[in-house]
Amino acid sequence: FLQKKPQGVVTQSKVLKGDGWCLDAGIYEFTLGATGDKVMARYTFKYVFEDEEWKIAHHHSSVMPEGIPAGAEPITEDEVKSLFGLWNDALATLDADAVAKRYSKNAVLLPTVSDLPRTDYALIHDYFTNFLQKKPQGVVTQSKVLKGDGWCLDAGIYEFTLGATGDKVMARYTFKYVFEDEEWKIAHHHSSVMPEGIPAGAEPITEDEVKSLFGLWNDALATLDADAVAKRYSKNAVLLPTVSDLPRTDYALIHDYFTNFLQKKPQ
Repeated sequence: FLQKKPQGVVTQSKVLKGDGWCLDAGIYEFTLGATGDKVMARYTFKYVFEDEEWKIAHHHSSVMPEGIPAGAEPITEDEVKSLFGLWNDALATLDADAVAKRYSKNAVLLPTVSDLPRTDYALIHDYFTNFLQKKPQGVVTQSKVLKGDGWCLDAGIYEFTLGATGDKVMARYTFKYVFEDEEWKIAHHHSSVMPEGIPAGAEPITEDEVKSLFGLWNDALATLDADAVAKRYSKNAVLLPTVSDLPRTDYALIHDYFTNFLQKKPQ
């Protein structure tokens, strides 16, 4: 990726933050210094406080679609939030097929209780076959919405009650939806259990400080050094990049991606 000499500018941003973690979701535009091309993409950065600094725990980036999908009407913020209810209602059926059908054709699921990225119907169905045995039902406690032509994003915190045991689980979530087959479906779903307490040394972070973390990553891109970029990611990071279908789930895979991307000299 760094061979493209990329450098980015954020054009839309919404921030959510908590104890020892924060999230920045929006739209950025890359200029690829190697070719002069410009690429618009949606992004989500989730940061955690690790080794005395803020690092990227989860990064998803997807190229903006061309135009509005046929039949897609503008969607309100309340309607975006209500899409969670369709997924939660599918959970209540305890039918893995009903839940898996809430996801789009090319969906990616990074679930709460599995380290395996689920990137097709069969893998998503398999995850919910097991998860639904716990009889989960969720309630959203915090939510921020971003929306555009034919897509929308809902990021926040939800709490699950597991009917099989009575246990409750708090988790951070991101849902990205696309309009497909005449309805809104989940294109990307990331869920991670809330950390216990505040990591040592983590000071409260402001919204402007969260947004400035993008600059640290962008500055690392400018070095054209894949190691410098990969070190911006936490130990257990997940990268779902703009120009690759392979989830990158460790340092070596993240480093490999940026070795190629930086050839484009993105900025």
